[in-house]
Amino acid sequence: MELGAFFTVNRHDHSETEGKVVSEELMRKDLEVMKAFNVNAIRTSHYPNDPKFYDLCDEYGFYVVDEANVESHDFHNQICQDKRYLNAFVERGMRMVMRDKNHPSIIMWSLGNESGYGANHDAMAGWIRQYDSSRVLHYEGAISRGQSHSEWDQGHLATDIINPMYPQVQQLIDWVETVKDPRPVILCEYSHAMGNSNGCLREYFEAFEKYDGLQGGFIWEWIDHGLKETAANGEDYWAYGGDYGDKPNDANFIADGLVWPDRTPHPALFEFKKLAQPVAVSRKDAEICTLSVRSKQDFRCLDYLAAQWTLAGDGQPLASGPLSLAGIAPGESQNFELVKISEIQKSFKGELLTLHLSFKLIETEGLLPAGHEVAWEHFVLQEDAIRSEVDLTSVASPELQDSNIELMAAELRAEISRSSGQLLSLQGEGGNVFAEPLQFTWWRAGTDNDGVKLWDGQEHKPLMRWKAAGLHESTQTLASQQVLPDGTVESVFKLSTPVHVNAGELTQRIRLTEAGLLIQNELSCIPELPDLPRIGNQFALVAEFEQVHYRGFGPYENYRDRNAGVWQDLFETTVTGMHVPYIMPQECGSRSATRWCVFRNAQSGSTVRVEAVDQRFEFKASHYTDADWFTATHTHELTARPETYVSIDHLQRGLGTHSCGPDTLEKYRIQPGQYQWSFLLTVEAL
Repeated sequence: MELGAFFTVNRHDHSETEGKVVSEELMRKDLEVMKAFNVNAIRTSHYPNDPKFYDLCDEYGFYVVDEANVESHDFHNQICQDKRYLNAFVERGMRMVMRDKNHPSIIMWSLGNESGYGANHDAMAGWIRQYDSSRVLHYEGAISRGQSHSEWDQGHLATDIINPMYPQVQQLIDWVETVKDPRPVILCEYSHAMGNSNGCLREYFEAFEKYDGLQGGFIWEWIDHGLKETAANGEDYWAYGGDYGDKPNDANFIADGLVWPDRTPHPALFEFKKLAQPVAVSRKDAEICTLSVRSKQDFRCLDYLAAQWTLAGDGQPLASGPLSLAGIAPGESQNFELVKISEIQKSFKGELLTLHLSFKLIETEGLLPAGHEVAWEHFVLQEDAIRSEVDLTSVASPELQDSNIELMAAELRAEISRSSGQLLSLQGEGGNVFAEPLQFTWWRAGTDNDGVKLWDGQEHKPLMRWKAAGLHESTQTLASQQVLPDGTVESVFKLSTPVHVNAGELTQRIRLTEAGLLIQNELSCIPELPDLPRIGNQFALVAEFEQVHYRGFGPYENYRDRNAGVWQDLFETTVTGMHVPYIMPQECGSRSATRWCVFRNAQSGSTVRVEAVDQRFEFKASHYTDADWFTATHTHELTARPETYVSIDHLQRGLGTHSCGPDTLEKYRIQPGQYQWSFLLTVEAL
């Protein structure tokens, strides 16, 4: 049997209103959304599905791993060895195969899930092999008896696939580079999609594409299993374990999907779609803009897609045209020379010149309409240089008042407290725009991957390390303040937690320049601290600053370890629109690699602009505080505030998938040490 790459998910039956009773309409909806996001295979975790589901998979074209209803967590390696259960094992496998054997979508039989490995599995495998030699067998337990990935070369009687659960990327690479096992590696479960998750998915896909022996894997999992309820305040929300008085329970651990219970995609699903797309585009020649378009498909030419390129300057289209994909066979590539782009590139004087390519269906295919976008690629062809501190000189001398230090030039005025050291106000023609002063932060409202906040016994998780260090109860106290000869106001803060009295020191320098108010930060923290959630600054704007315009990665929520499914451009959104309503409220809404962001007040006409200096930043804006997110356990418990809370992060820790899978990679963590970052603040009237 010849198979292509597996861009896949684990799927449970679930309805937000009917529980495990899933209608044909809902099955079709699952498959429609999967197709739209480039999912090509499904594991029926952890039981055979309704026969109608396989009919639909046959009709619309999916690979299916049909899984027997065999699972025994509490007696993991006992029942599988117990001869009294032999018939139960064999019969469950036999009934599955006999019932589903005529479905062409089924390409593997799975012997079950997390039931150890024993003679009962071998007996079931033997019967299936004898009865149906046309399909391969899948069973993760057969290769998982050892503690090391080097022991995956086991269980040949029960599995034709090396199918580990939640391995780290480097484990996969080490395996394929050192062990000679003819079986392909297809991950049984990986990239646990709980809440704000699926960090480092790009690194898995890079390994899948680089090594022939790595053939893909099944993300855990497709859908959040919340049940729709209505709160006393009239808001709908999704309930989870414990909400019905059920004990014991796993709290929100059932909310671990790529889509919400109503099948609306999480932002992470856009990451998956991009990484799983069947087209790759690269630039071959920057001078004349030669592109190479490669088919990543195994069996189909690309002539079913219409390709269009668009050249944009500062977000506005400048030129566009089609590309003919006819003749690009599976695995092959073709070069295209876009001469017009090189001509425009020479004369472009704006700040950002981009090239965007879109690949859409020419005709309706199954569940997807003609014009559906299957793939895209985006290139930054030209951009202005990032602003440097070297070019920012003071334009105003500070004035010392009784309680504040005032900086004022033209229409911009800032006040710095002489007692707290904080930037208290920032004023333009319309008055002060600050609802809360500028302050340092290294805390975030934990994600599910940082630690399931309704669980105990997670001392090894980041959230518990942060709380053990007291980061959520940090204070900053002014230690000294002075006005430097160049007009800079320098404030030195002592950072403390209940556990570490001297946790660190922050030196903040503020001066008024022609370009705006320059904020320079230098952080030094003690090595005894754990790796940090974030490093940055926060402030709150008064009500009505709802409109957001920014240049960075967008248009969806993204983080340093999850930004392959977004692109660099100019975007417009709203503060309300940046919120992501995960079933368990948590850190959300960030945008990485930002050059600048602007907040507009439609009522007063004022705008507040934050611009990167020397290096890009990450930002988010919300009508909720970190404390709001961290305290709430359901979405209906959140009450939007009129203010806009802005975070400007020098760095924020990656997401990873540590709720069940691996933590984020080391390069996306923030170790305690020395850090410097700067940005500009300006206020203007429209």
